Amino acid sequence: MSYDQPQEISYDFNAQAFGGGTITKYIQGPKGKRGRVAQILATPTVAFVGTTTPGAVQLGVLGALTKFANVPMGTAATPAPVNVPIVASDYVGGLTGMQLASSTTPPFAYAYAPADTPIIVTLLAPTGGAPAGTADVVIKVEWF
Repeated sequence: MSYDQPQEISYDFNAQAFGGGTITKYIQGPKGKRGRVAQILATPTVAFVGTTTPGAVQLGVLGALTKFANVPMGTAATPAPVNVPIVASDYVGGLTGMQLASSTTPPFAYAYAPADTPIIVTLLAPTGGAPAGTADVVIKVEWF
């Protein structure tokens, strides 16, 4: 397997209740393969409420929980609307949405998850008021 033909795997985390508290998941890649987060798609299915801070999808590794992504579910003043996808991608041009942290990490074009090291997925709960929010989250990782 080479860098120009990675093994792409999508990880689906459906109906994740961010409002119930922060949730931690782990993505373990194929043995001996490095990973690069290529895209995050989060679709709120229940309105997000957080008057102090919004919920967020964060991807990283132990000691750097936002190394690859920190995708907020709107803002405290303007939470993400229901059924409107939030997209973060490493692809440049043409797409609307946020760019992943991995695509702007100097001096390399991308930050790679080390082989045999899990990617930590933190579904950060919103805070303040009466925190609420549920979303379907899909994370696409390319393994080399």
